[in-house]
Amino acid sequence: SGATLEQKQIATAPAEWSAIACSDDFIFQVAAEGYGTSTGRVWLSIDGGENWTQNAGAPAAQWKSVTINNDGTMIAAVVGGNTTNTTTLGSIWISEDSGGTWSEQTPIPGTKSWQSITSNTDGTMLAAAVGDGLLGGVSGTWVNRGQGPQNWGDGNVPSIASSSVGDKLVAVANNDNIFLS
Repeated sequence: SGATLEQKQIATAPAEWSAIACSDDFIFQVAAEGYGTSTGRVWLSIDGGENWTQNAGAPAAQWKSVTINNDGTMIAAVVGGNTTNTTTLGSIWISEDSGGTWSEQTPIPGTKSWQSITSNTDGTMLAAAVGDGLLGGVSGTWVNRGQGPQNWGDGNVPSIASSSVGDKLVAVANNDNIFLS
């Protein structure tokens, strides 16, 4: 009901959480560490958040955003990167086996500063927001979506969301704009 919040401490060591996502029915959940002294772990719950396990298959990273599909088989996450240091690039990672294995995606070589990722409910459509625009992808093949990144503003795009079927996207930018596709 959302009337009362219950605090859960799921990590055995201090964690500085950066992202969380859940399936529509709230059963499958993914949480990620990404700030400060955290070790960049990914955690999974398959029982509505009652119990959590560290996902050993995910690489350690400074995670910025995560998404999960409705049956918990597809998990995607972005690493933010550093816009002033070209040796610390952001990246997009996808697991299609409930976190067992992860593969790095390279939609734009050298892209930095990924901010947010979203998926439709079955995980067949992904879209990721980057610091200077937006990209969308279907089945792991990343393509420019819509009119192109320039139409998503000239500033940082910190968050993106998708409709349940993936036919609509909405994003916010730090230049006073909200974008709809």
